[in-house]
Amino acid sequence: MKYGLVKPGALVPWQPSTWPPAPARWSAQFHKTFSQILQTAVLEEIGNVIQDARASNGDLKHRGHVVALSLFCAVDMASAYAYRDTARDACRVCGRTDRVGPRYRRFIESHFPEAYRVHAAELYQNYRNSAVHSWHLFKVSILPGREPIEMQGGALVFGLVHFFEALQVAVEHFLAKLERDTELQATVLRRYQELHASARA
Repeated sequence: MKYGLVKPGALVPWQPSTWPPAPARWSAQFHKTFSQILQTAVLEEIGNVIQDARASNGDLKHRGHVVALSLFCAVDMASAYAYRDTARDACRVCGRTDRVGPRYRRFIESHFPEAYRVHAAELYQNYRNSAVHSWHLFKVSILPGREPIEMQGGALVFGLVHFFEALQVAVEHFLAKLERDTELQATVLRRYQELHASARA
């Protein structure tokens, strides 16, 4: 997004053309920059949408799908930085391969609060894929508040706000691990370099 004029050399987290080039090796300054991008351009933006929906509607009823899409895509984005080299899944019917699923599940299993980790496969298949590709959820449900993740009547259910809070915890956990994990640092740098090289606006 471009919201106005930017001072030369200034970092605008939601505008990739202002991101600094990736350093040759991980540094505390780059960690700060990368953290700022995730916190400001992703988490704060989603939080603003949730806040606006509550202010105008009282809660997330009839606003939830748009929020859910942004949350599921945020997990997608974070997992692409963290786990680019995971194995590919192959569909048993059509043979098509999937690189997103393994890294998506791995991010949840590695960084989300414990209650979510055991449901990583279902969060990918029945939430992320269904919402992104079919718009509706068919085998699971989402509630508008802070309801914890649990099975209800054979279906996995959680509140959108609860999931957002879990995502915030996951990003904090990921960033903390990133400070000391050189393999994770290399993966993040590679993804960042790819994206930075493609930025035009």
